[in-house]
Amino acid sequence: MSAVDHNRIQLSEWPGVPGSDYINASYIKGASGSNAYIACQGPLPHTVNDFWRLVVETEVQVIVMACNEQEGGKHKCERYWSEETDAECQYGKYFVRLLKSREICPDFLGTVSCILSEPIFKLPILL
Repeated sequence: MSAVDHNRIQLSEWPGVPGSDYINASYIKGASGSNAYIACQGPLPHTVNDFWRLVVETEVQVIVMACNEQEGGKHKCERYWSEETDAECQYGKYFVRLLKSREICPDFLGTVSCILSEPIFKLPILL
């Protein structure tokens, strides 16, 4: 399913790279009628860097992942965080560090990560 042009999010375009502004993500209006949420597909191996560009460029405060990495024996979503506390992963020009993680139940993991870029901010990720 692709994002519809009237509400899709456009990333900043990389000079000389046509289509680099595209990510399969759309705004969702909140109760007040303004853009309050973003819906996007779980990142694939070749779109993880764009996913983090989306997070930074739109100043996302919380990520809620509504699928598991594996479902029914199929790979559904690329891991976009580190599994080890204080370990950093690089996604394009962004470095993401896992600050803490806690398994709430077998299908629900709560993590807090920070993006090491300008500015540095903490970001809860609910999986």
